[in-house]
Amino acid sequence: MKAIAGDGKVALVTSAWHMPRAAGLFRKAGVAVLPCPTDYRGKPNPDFRWTDYSWDTDSLDRSTFAVHESIGYFWAWLQGKV
Repeated sequence: MKAIAGDGKVALVTSAWHMPRAAGLFRKAGVAVLPCPTDYRGKPNPDFRWTDYSWDTDSLDRSTFAVHESIGYFWAWLQGKV
C-alpha cells in the first residue's frame, strides 16, 4: 500500500472493533491512514428497561469481539507490528 499511496493518506475502512489494530498495522508500515470505521456494534437504547442490566447472548457476542481484538492488538504489539 505504501508503494501505491506514497506519502498520501489512505482511507482505511474496516469494522470499528478492528480499527485500532488495523490502523496500527498500517501506521507501523509507514502508511498514513484516515480511519473510516464502520459496523458499529453498540446501539443506543432510549428506553430504559431493567433487563438492560441482565446477561444476554448479544452482550456476550460483543464481549467476545472486544476480547478477541484486545488479544490481537497485544499479540501484534509483542511482535513489533504496531
